[in-house]
Amino acid sequence: LVYFASKNAMDIAGLGPKIAERLLDAGLVETPADVYRLTESDLVSQADFKTKSAHNLVSAIQSTASPTTPRPLWRLLVGLGIPGVGVVTAKALSASANHSLTTLLATVTGNPEAAAARLTEVRGIAEKSAAAIVTHFADERIQEELRALREAGVTGEDQPAAAAAVAGSEYGSGEDWVRSEEESGEDCSCSEGVSEMDGDVEGDADVAMEGVVECDGMEKGDYGDGAGDEAGGEEAAPLQKRAGDLKSIISRFRARRKLASNY
Repeated sequence: LVYFASKNAMDIAGLGPKIAERLLDAGLVETPADVYRLTESDLVSQADFKTKSAHNLVSAIQSTASPTTPRPLWRLLVGLGIPGVGVVTAKALSASANHSLTTLLATVTGNPEAAAARLTEVRGIAEKSAAAIVTHFADERIQEELRALREAGVTGEDQPAAAAAVAGSEYGSGEDWVRSEEESGEDCSCSEGVSEMDGDVEGDADVAMEGVVECDGMEKGDYGDGAGDEAGGEEAAPLQKRAGDLKSIISRFRARRKLASNY
């Protein structure tokens, strides 16, 4: 609940850990959708809120589901806690589906293998991440939660202005997030480690090196130890350079994640 309401997700002002705990203790909420059913009288009579505080919280909640100022789809996707999906990947998924939850659900449902294959056409989403996303949306609890949220007004259908704001940002339009035919034909396993960075995976250097090794068709540990091994040193030199390049990419990803948190 706290993650759903957090700044990087639905950004519900005033709904922090302490307030969430009060709501849970009072039996007023169990799921994110329950938040949108709260009334001022509920908060005052059952959770010991002052009238003004109750009004402010309900107003903040309802503003995120307002038809005129809804939260963009990418925020909802972050709030759902999909494995490996942070702000950057959520914006990519939203753009690839023309900022429509209905369109996105059509992409991620059906035959799991086919759905995962469709997701890998989105830049930054490798096979492992695609499979995790498909599995997440196949969960009946997630499907029920989405139905409840949509009934509460959180439709996941961006208004033109909200969609344009995302498309006009550094994250680009839907077409910008789709792999080209040339890219689709490449083995993208080397991007696995980098794409998972969006999901706050630790051990960046190890993950990045594993990605380089997979792309070279070598087993981990087969790339020598540099100058100490003449043959290994010759093969390791370009590999180490590529590892350095990946570290640079990771640094840029971190910078983009920090920037994205301000949206």
